[in-house]
Amino acid sequence: MRQQVGNITVIVGRMEDIIPYADDSDRAAAMKGRADNRRREILAGRAIVRHALGIGLQHDQYGAPTVPLAGTCISLSHARDLIALAVSDTPVGIDIEFPRRQLLRVATKFLTANELPRYVTLPRLLEAWTAKEAVFKAAGHPDMTISEVEMTDDTTATARGRRYDITFLPHGDATVAVATPQG
Repeated sequence: MRQQVGNITVIVGRMEDIIPYADDSDRAAAMKGRADNRRREILAGRAIVRHALGIGLQHDQYGAPTVPLAGTCISLSHARDLIALAVSDTPVGIDIEFPRRQLLRVATKFLTANELPRYVTLPRLLEAWTAKEAVFKAAGHPDMTISEVEMTDDTTATARGRRYDITFLPHGDATVAVATPQG
C-alpha cells in the first residue's frame, strides 16, 4: 500500500515482498542482527527505504533512521510480517501494531490520568499506543518517554510543549499511526 497523507508518503508492505529490493550492503548490515527475526526486520527496513527512495538507510547518533537527502525525513516501523515507512519534508513518525492483550495490562504505564477514561477497550488502546509511538518518533527527543505524550483528542497530541497531528490508516487487522508536528 502506498498512500499520501498531506505531504507524507506512507508505504506499508509485507516484509517478504519488500526484502527483494535490498542490495548486498543491506544484506551485510542485516547480518549484524543477533537473531533471525531481527535480521529480517533490519533487512526489510533497509529494503523499503531503497525501494522508495533509491538510496541506503543510515542512522543518526541515537540510532534513529535517516537518509542522506537534504530536507527528507523518514520513520520506520514493523510488526509481525509488515514493514511501514513514512517519508516527508518535515519531521514524521510512524508506528504499526496489531492488537495485543498486553496493552490492557500496561495501559496505566503509557496513558495519563486524563487519558485513561477515554481509552478502555483494546481497539482504543491500540490507537493510543500507535499514536504515542508515532509522536515519540516525530519529536526526535531520545530522552523522552512515551508517557510524556498526551493525546489531547483522537487526532492530536502534545509532547514537550509541541502539538502533533495524528492520522490513522487501517491496514487489515493492524493499525498505522502517522504523526507530524503542527506549524
